[in-house]
Amino acid sequence: MAGTYITPIAGAYSATWNAVDIGSTWAGYDHIEMFHDELIRSDPNGDAPVDGIQLGQEVEVVLTYIEYAKIIGALYAQMATPGTAQGTPGAPPAIPYAFKGNANVGVPLTFLGGPLVLTLLNTASLPNTKPLTRTYHNAIIRGSFNVALASRLRKGPIRFHCFPDATGSVYLDT
Repeated sequence: MAGTYITPIAGAYSATWNAVDIGSTWAGYDHIEMFHDELIRSDPNGDAPVDGIQLGQEVEVVLTYIEYAKIIGALYAQMATPGTAQGTPGAPPAIPYAFKGNANVGVPLTFLGGPLVLTLLNTASLPNTKPLTRTYHNAIIRGSFNVALASRLRKGPIRFHCFPDATGSVYLDT
C-alpha cells in the first residue's frame, strides 16, 4: 500500500516501573488491547446475537525481562502494603508480604500500580521504530510469572495490566 506502513516495536527497550529501573526487555514488547462487549440476543430462540454494547477496553503489556533481580522488586512492591518499606520497587524485602499470605486483598489495583515507561535503547540502528518512548500511566504486574532456576540467564515473560489515568488515557507515546 502506498503511503501506509506499520512501524514496528523492535529492539531492546529500557523499562522503569514506578520510577525505578526494572531492567531491559529481551526484544521489544507486546501491546495487547482487548475490547469487551455484551451481546444482545433477541432472536426467536434467544441464541444468536443481533447486536452488542461496547463495555470498555483492556490494555496489557507483555515483555521478556532479562534482569531478574530488578523485576522481582516490582512484584514484591505491588504485594506489599502501600506506603511501607516493602512498597519500594527495586529493593525486595527479606520476607515479602506475598510469602506471608498477606497480599493486598481488597486494595484497588490502581492504588498499587505505577507508571510503566518503555524507551527504545538503540534509536540509531532502528530509525523507523515508533514509539521511541511509551508511558503506561498506571500499570501493575498481572498474575504470576515463571522464573528459570538454572545456571543461565534468567529471562522470562511478564505481563502488566494497564489502567487509565484520570483523563481516561491508558498510555502516551513520545
